Amino acid sequence: MKKADSDSTFTFIIEYDGGTYISQWIAASPKKALSKWMRLFDFSVIPRFRASWLDAFRKDMVSEHPTRISGTKGVWCAGGILGNKLMIINVVRTSITKP
Repeated sequence: MKKADSDSTFTFIIEYDGGTYISQWIAASPKKALSKWMRLFDFSVIPRFRASWLDAFRKDMVSEHPTRISGTKGVWCAGGILGNKLMIINVVRTSITKP
């Protein structure tokens, strides 16, 4: 459920080291959703993940701004390096309707 009228649900589709990881976060903007994802995502679900990678990843990602994908509405992309491998972060503003 939305916290405020300005909040949206953002679906994160992460591609990393051969795996795909999907989660959803409620935030006012893609940048705020990315910040929330960085703080709260359970990185331990990634095989061979090392907790020692997180500090550098989070530090680098602080300045990352999701880039709007040309020709789309409500779709952004960001990326970062986690443990010397590229992580692609796709962010989609998602419309949630009740059944």
